[in-house]
Amino acid sequence: MIIFLRLLLGHLVGDFALQTGKVARGKLGGWRGLLIHAGLVTFSMLCFGAGAFAGWLPCILALGVAHLLIDSVRTFLVRGLPPQRGLLYLAADQTAHILTLLATTVWGAQVPWHDLWRPPQFALNVSEGQLLGLSCLILLVWVEPVVEMEILRAMTVGIPAVRPTIHPVDRILGALERLLLLNLLLIGFVGLAPLVLVPRLVIYRTLGNLRQEPLFSLALIRASTSALFVVAMTFCLYLL
Repeated sequence: MIIFLRLLLGHLVGDFALQTGKVARGKLGGWRGLLIHAGLVTFSMLCFGAGAFAGWLPCILALGVAHLLIDSVRTFLVRGLPPQRGLLYLAADQTAHILTLLATTVWGAQVPWHDLWRPPQFALNVSEGQLLGLSCLILLVWVEPVVEMEILRAMTVGIPAVRPTIHPVDRILGALERLLLLNLLLIGFVGLAPLVLVPRLVIYRTLGNLRQEPLFSLALIRASTSALFVVAMTFCLYLL
């Protein structure tokens, strides 16, 4: 389990935390951008997976090549992807990456299948709990805004004035919102949870009035997505 978590964390850091807007645009532009992005992901996986198992170096380099090939599909084969299918493609893309991580863990690191489905040992093995916690942090801070953006793009097709993107307020305040919301749900203060969503809604309402834009309506979608994302994560953590 710990080997998979190390590879997963490396993937999440490289594919989301280190993927700036410039890198994201670059990888859509051709092989140069793809190589830079895949290089960052490979470097991140090397940092977290170094020495984790015998033969770790060729396995992680192979993962980097697999990442490059998977991402090249978006660049060359589905360039004209309609916004309505953005979220579906994101899910398929990440599923393909996760499958390569699982394959490397099972066949490269020789980890038995049944060990992958064993719940993390929080009490006996601190490292597994730490790796899972850091992975959740990446999901809340960097992955969820991408999900928000894809949902907004799908729901605002045909509205020229609306061009969904990841604003700093969503990256920073949204991250704080989700982290606090997750903690409230985990410790049982469910009644206070809705209040966490208020600050971002107030900011968007104020900005919308100043700019005469429908930002508050978009903020409601963002807040709903944020809340559902955290609820789903809380449910998964309880299952563990």
